[in-house]
Amino acid sequence: MRSILEANNNLSTSKAISEVQPQQQQNINLQEHEPEPGNSLSGYNGLKQNSKISKDHYSQSLNELRILIENTFPSTDARYSAFIRALELLWSRYELIIDATNPILSSELWPQIFSWLYLLPNIVSLEMQQRHPVALVLFSYFAVLLQELDSVWFIQGWSSHIVRRISNDLDNFHSPFLSWPRMRLLLV
Repeated sequence: MRSILEANNNLSTSKAISEVQPQQQQNINLQEHEPEPGNSLSGYNGLKQNSKISKDHYSQSLNELRILIENTFPSTDARYSAFIRALELLWSRYELIIDATNPILSSELWPQIFSWLYLLPNIVSLEMQQRHPVALVLFSYFAVLLQELDSVWFIQGWSSHIVRRISNDLDNFHSPFLSWPRMRLLLV
């Protein structure tokens, strides 16, 4: 993932890079940046319209996820700060993509969404691989953002597939935390 992001010429103009290289934040002006002809996937030219997800809904749901993290890991546990960091990064992706006052370029969706995976603390990645319930719930919220790319043929259906698979792996206590991602992906 890192190689792909670093090789992408457009990444240097992306807001996503601000998480990796904050000093470039001042030079970013997405309104002036237009994708180069032939440099975007079919169906992904121009500006991405703001999503139909409301800030109130995702904020409330992400806040519930924060409470789950706080109640799962003691603040002295390294996983606590790693999960809070992952949640904050994901929340910032929601704000940049869904709640932006200026719609972002569709070509900017890729680095905006996938930068979260790139910036994810290693301990959270390991917990996902081990199918820790809180890590899976967190990943389900990423799947909602992944749906923003659903018009690209090789992404179609992946967000729903991910959340269905996560739902199969969760116990009765953690399953209700999937209600918002399931609703967003029309899996209710």
